[in-house]
Amino acid sequence: PASETLRKIDRSIPLLLKRFQVTEAIKDALGRCEFSVSVADPQLPDCPLIVVSEGFEKVTGYCLVDVMGLNCRFLNEGCDLDGPTITALRRSSQSGEHFVGVLQNRRSTGECFMNLLDLQGLLVARDRARGGKLVMFLVGIQADVTASMDGDMQVTEGHREILADVANQLRKALAKELQKLAISAAGELGTDVKGTWELLPEPIWMDDIGSLADSANPIEKEAEAPRPNKALWSRSVAAAVGSSMLVLTLAL
Repeated sequence: PASETLRKIDRSIPLLLKRFQVTEAIKDALGRCEFSVSVADPQLPDCPLIVVSEGFEKVTGYCLVDVMGLNCRFLNEGCDLDGPTITALRRSSQSGEHFVGVLQNRRSTGECFMNLLDLQGLLVARDRARGGKLVMFLVGIQADVTASMDGDMQVTEGHREILADVANQLRKALAKELQKLAISAAGELGTDVKGTWELLPEPIWMDDIGSLADSANPIEKEAEAPRPNKALWSRSVAAAVGSSMLVLTLAL
């Protein structure tokens, strides 16, 4: 069940954060932050959230029953997003590529906070009912960095780099569990996962698509297929995902 996988992820996050604290600078940066996880399903209209971690509930004040089925743009209603950030979010939403940035968000109480968002598509399966199209979920690793803001309401450059790196490490360390979580949650919401989906042996982040060309080719399994060109392979994967890339518009 998704709830069991979610509890495992919630238990893993503080353990992983402790493991990452190898320098005093990292300890200082992490000591004031709460990390959380959210998963959205771009197979559904408007890419709604389908599961969020306990940390997400603590930081935002919204529990899963409040947000399930909603696009996460509700977090930045009435908040200020600059042009470059909007452009980067749109690009990430259209392609599933990696986005990382600090956004102003709003808690359920109306209070604003600063959210470090690491956002990326995770390929988890092929959908046989849709001609073998790749199934992607959008995974967000968030951290409340409000306490790390300086007098100009900016995250110090050193802390920003550390926190972004830690979020990236968390995302990669939890990839397999996130695959299980996304698939379980989608199945519980009515998707015929067992009947039509062929799970990938290993989940693949969109910024790691090039590694498919160097692997045993878990996506294309023709025994005698020639080794694909990386650039052409990346484009073919993006095409295979197709319309599923319209994800998390975030009030754009």
